[in-house]
Amino acid sequence: MQPIRETWRTPLLCILLALATFAAFSAVLHNGFIKFDDGFYIVHNPHVASGVTLDNLRWALGSGYQGNWHPLTWFSHMLDVQLFGMRPGWHHLMNLLFHVANAVLLFVLLQRLTAVRWASFFVAALFALHPLHVESVAWAAERKDALSTLFLMLTLLAYVAYVKQQPSGELSRAEDPKSTPPFRVLFNSRRYVAALVLFVLGLMSKPMLVTVPFLLLLLDFWPLGRLQSSSLSSPQWKVLLREKLAFFALAALSSVITLIVQERGHATYLSLPLGTRLANAVASLCLYLGKTIWPTRLSIFYPHPATGVTGSGDWPLAGVFVAALALAAISVLAVLRRQKFPWFTTGWFWFLLTLLPVIGIVQVGGQAMADRYTYIPLIGLFICVVWGASSLIKNYPSLQSSLAVVGAAALVMCGVLSHRQTQFWRNDFTVFAHALDVTSKNALAHYHLGIAYRDQNQTAKAMEEFRAAVAADPTYAAPYPEIGAILEEQGKREEAFKLYEAAVKATPWAEQLHNLLGSRLWSQGKQEEALAHYAAALKCDSDYPDAHFNLGIALASLGQFGEAAAHFAAVCRLRPDDREALGCLAESLLKSGRLAQAEVHFTELTRLDPRNASAHENLGLLLVQRGAYDPALEQFQQAVALNPNWPDALNALAWLLATHPRVEYRKPVEAVKLAERACQLGGNKQARFWSTLDVAYAGAGRLPDAIQAATKARQLALAAGQTNAAEAAQTRLEQYNKQLTNK
Repeated sequence: MQPIRETWRTPLLCILLALATFAAFSAVLHNGFIKFDDGFYIVHNPHVASGVTLDNLRWALGSGYQGNWHPLTWFSHMLDVQLFGMRPGWHHLMNLLFHVANAVLLFVLLQRLTAVRWASFFVAALFALHPLHVESVAWAAERKDALSTLFLMLTLLAYVAYVKQQPSGELSRAEDPKSTPPFRVLFNSRRYVAALVLFVLGLMSKPMLVTVPFLLLLLDFWPLGRLQSSSLSSPQWKVLLREKLAFFALAALSSVITLIVQERGHATYLSLPLGTRLANAVASLCLYLGKTIWPTRLSIFYPHPATGVTGSGDWPLAGVFVAALALAAISVLAVLRRQKFPWFTTGWFWFLLTLLPVIGIVQVGGQAMADRYTYIPLIGLFICVVWGASSLIKNYPSLQSSLAVVGAAALVMCGVLSHRQTQFWRNDFTVFAHALDVTSKNALAHYHLGIAYRDQNQTAKAMEEFRAAVAADPTYAAPYPEIGAILEEQGKREEAFKLYEAAVKATPWAEQLHNLLGSRLWSQGKQEEALAHYAAALKCDSDYPDAHFNLGIALASLGQFGEAAAHFAAVCRLRPDDREALGCLAESLLKSGRLAQAEVHFTELTRLDPRNASAHENLGLLLVQRGAYDPALEQFQQAVALNPNWPDALNALAWLLATHPRVEYRKPVEAVKLAERACQLGGNKQARFWSTLDVAYAGAGRLPDAIQAATKARQLALAAGQTNAAEAAQTRLEQYNKQLTNK
């Protein structure tokens, strides 16, 4: 039996690791949300902000919002809101707890893989405390990093459990391809199935985990020792590859979904030349290595060299060439020395492979690199460093004390730097001011700092930052509308308008500017020019919802309801949660005579926005037209309950209560009260309200009042040129007089 202290050593190290991590990142608990992504992901996302509901869960599963498909991440944000509301400290606490759990799980995983406690602990501690990981923890919107890594750790633990349940040495002795385990055998293993399920959950948190099948092969090589042969045709390779087929299939499916979603969300920038993207990938790899060793000057955003004033699009060619040679040399060395230093081979290729999806070959976003992308890849580098130090100690035992001191000092320094870095994430001012301190020509940082000043009503400082953003990158469209809005508030409309025109000429591909200029032209009555700019915005981006919406409004005002409906339908496709667009779509369909489709969309609108009185009233009118009187009555009643002073809804309900085909549903006395109220609210000038009132009076047996109301309805209809309504009122008037005479 082991001594008590040995039995408790691993749990105590887990507790120490958790406490150190929490202490290093504890400043995040005092941080707020920032507008960059936190707004889209949490604060202003109606599906997240309303907490956990069935509708929100359905949205999470089917949404490609913000160019991402990660339903489990959406659910975690919804759950935070459900539990804690919009108090940012609690959201940050959850991120931190996920990070603590990841560090502890990494320690447990490495110890199970290698049976080496202290090396495993140092790798986990470096992962836990390194400043490059601050972004993934301190940025609330980056929950997907910590959450997906949690499932990565659990996937790998389940996979290790599956491997260790296999008969010892069975794979290494496999000589016959027929020995490859059939899928039914694999899926009979609960641990294998658990690994697959956890992998799926990880992909649903962030698709960056698509490289997991390759990580499993790396672990098969070291430290699991399941792969001895380097020949791809060897039985061992066939066994291991077939064992990973299900993982590869899931990774491929996730990759396809991600590309489709990012294309639809216009998150990819394939317009950058391939050479530019490759050069940036090489440069970024080296910069990641440098920042791993010396983690300073960290920024929320690193401008891409293809943007900015020069916009050269290239890193220095000589530097890229040298960097590429260095990376290639390290990779070749890792392959050639795989038998002597297997930990180096696994660690180095862990770093390269896990960075591959985000290295920029397929450019997503406008950044050159991002600290958050290193959250998983750095594990590989830490394995190289720590196991390299362990190997050095074996050869030179006298270095053990010195290396232990260096290692402890490195951990302390990482913890101190991380604690300092988390404080830069306190709010928009601190995080973007710091970004400007450590980068140059950072248009995005200037813009967001300007937004922070604008929200504090510090207009002069906001304008200064917006103009600095334009100076840093004239092709960055976001600041132009903000500058124009400030100029308009100052009464400088002509200057603002000239700015919009100049901005469109300078950046004709900026759909936001075309849309903005179109709206300003429309407000000036320049309809043809406005429509041309709306069309130009859609030519730049056919899936730009704001331009579709504004064009729809313009066409509807011109009476072109069919064309308007097509644009509103595009908005609803792109922004399924846009209730205003859905209402405009339903009304356009109604006015274009497509009643069945209008009814479908009004029904959907009442479901999404049950307090929309107009939707209930319009749906009721459509139901009446097709003879569905009972559900129509319910819709009118809801409309009146929501807006008791809306004459249209009062009139519609009064009419149906007075004329319902089923006599038992008629309530003429109530109809009279409603119709009288509608006439009063309408200023007693609406012929149709008086028509409803005369019918209600007649139903209540008040024929003299019905005659007076019908006379009033006829007079108002004639004055308004409503010939048919006047004739109908005359017919009713004659009927009332006849009934009164007979009576």
